[in-house]
Amino acid sequence: MTDNAKNNELWRQVLTGEYKDIPKARRLMKRIPSEPRCKICNAPFSGLGGQLVRLTLGRGPSKINPHFCSGCYDLLVANPGSTEIEMTLLFADIRGSTTLAQEMGTTEFSRLINRFYVAATHVFSVSNAWIERLV
Repeated sequence: MTDNAKNNELWRQVLTGEYKDIPKARRLMKRIPSEPRCKICNAPFSGLGGQLVRLTLGRGPSKINPHFCSGCYDLLVANPGSTEIEMTLLFADIRGSTTLAQEMGTTEFSRLINRFYVAATHVFSVSNAWIERLV
């Protein structure tokens, strides 16, 4: 099997929950107290458990989504690949935002649009979304 095919299979297994190391990691990490946790491997992010995992494994919340750890994210980044899975994409256009931006000052509009980004990011992350970017 080529590296590309191996990476594609890794992605498929991780995204469908079939990756063999995930159940082992989840069982081990669940023994370390503290919530919240990585949705993939169960690594704790806060409290004594979070400190232990950060110091020993160097894992904390991912920059892409705070519900996933940096270790799980780094594994996937180190093994670029693709797979076909069912998923949902969202494109949201804020009606009237161009006119609003022209009428408001830059700073005021930036504050207003940032409120939307903060609210949207919260909704997406609690739904286990991986946010690449908000534009």
